[in-house]
Amino acid sequence: MKTSNTNCRRFAWFIRLTLTVVLLGSSASQTFAATHTWQGAGTDDNWSTPENWDLGALTFDADVIFGDTDPTGTSGPSGTPNNIIAAEQVIQSLTYKNLTGFHTTQIPLGTNLTISGAVSPGVFVGTGADNGSSQTVYATVVGGGTLVISNSTGVINVRQGSPTSGPHRATLDLSGLDTFNCV
Repeated sequence: MKTSNTNCRRFAWFIRLTLTVVLLGSSASQTFAATHTWQGAGTDDNWSTPENWDLGALTFDADVIFGDTDPTGTSGPSGTPNNIIAAEQVIQSLTYKNLTGFHTTQIPLGTNLTISGAVSPGVFVGTGADNGSSQTVYATVVGGGTLVISNSTGVINVRQGSPTSGPHRATLDLSGLDTFNCV
């Protein structure tokens, strides 16, 4: 009887140890991205300029949001950029949710913007809310560079819904971008 009781205690100890290791391991592997919102307050329109972001310098784990601050780009494939990726950039997600104006992102020749986060959607265009029947969100990505989405579960979600009929819509215009890769 004594052997059986000892074996039960050892087994219970082993299970507790295993669960502790699994729980610690899973919580240590979780990363929480910082949300960086474009302000456009720098001396240029480069993503690498800390003053252009609400939290300062952009980090590799960033969820990037373009809202109503500095929507000074113009729409379409020949639109005027209001934010430029001047150097290789890796982020977790990219959201355009401006209520007014346009955001035009330029990726110059030889430069990549890689969206690699394990979140979905990887790219979102729209406000995610009903802002009436005439709400439109227009985002453009232009340039000789490459937009890469390397999240196998990532989704590109372009929508602006409303239960009221009207011209509500969201647009992601990539027609002025040389290369778009989903890997």
